[in-house]
Amino acid sequence: MIRLRTRYAGILLGSLFLAALPIGGCSAENENLLERGEYLMLEARWREAVPVLRAHLLRNPRDPGAHFYLGRAYLVDTLPLLAHAEGELKTALYLFHEQGGQSPIERFDDTYFELACHLELSKVHLAVVQMVMNAGGQRELLERALEQCEEHLDAARSIDPESPDVEQLETLLSDLRGVIDEDAPPRRPEPRQPPPESREPREPPRQRLPGDRFAI
Repeated sequence: MIRLRTRYAGILLGSLFLAALPIGGCSAENENLLERGEYLMLEARWREAVPVLRAHLLRNPRDPGAHFYLGRAYLVDTLPLLAHAEGELKTALYLFHEQGGQSPIERFDDTYFELACHLELSKVHLAVVQMVMNAGGQRELLERALEQCEEHLDAARSIDPESPDVEQLETLLSDLRGVIDEDAPPRRPEPRQPPPESREPREPPRQRLPGDRFAI
């Protein structure tokens, strides 16, 4: 059974959350909701930001910036909801590309918004690894989560190879792999098979003849 060490206590699992259908344009009230949600995120008041961002997305479901903030709020909350976090971040990334690759967040440039989406998605799957390790889960589940984590980390690295955030995640991922390999049960040696019998025909035993003292 693989158990996570205390320095890796962390965040949890993921799957998809479908975006709502478009139902309206952006008004001053909507802009105020988004500004309020962004302010709460910057103040690390994740749980307070969730209902504000959700209210904004009810009127503006195709706002990739709000989806990004909401996904991050689900991820870093004290009781994270990774199922929703992954879906919101994937929706943000999809809408970003669909809308021409322009950052919807003023303080992010286009490249950094795409980078941030992949980094946060990598953290979601890293959280899955941590959760499965804490639960003593199967090696196959760990490997699958690690592969998805590395997939988004590779995408982030291709966008900005010199990003310190990428380097930090790579280090954490490497440490986790070391813990997994160290705590994995040793493989049992395969039983040794007896050597195959020679296929050369054996001579039939000689019959003892009368007076033959040494015949076999």
